[in-house]
Amino acid sequence: MISVTVSVESDEVVITCSNCGLTLRMERMKNYEPVHYYNAFVDKYYSGELSIKGEGVEDREVPQ
Repeated sequence: MISVTVSVESDEVVITCSNCGLTLRMERMKNYEPVHYYNAFVDKYYSGELSIKGEGVEDREVPQ
């Protein structure tokens, strides 16, 4: 089941988990592909910079 989506827009990228609702907005980076944004999302989650609703950081922009 696909649960994490990466939406590339003109000036930003939105990475969202449809299971828990966790969302990260990032500035578009030159030479980045969707997989790079996905990896940044996962890295930030496992490092504790992102957390699921009710567990701290929620739906806000995280510094890169």
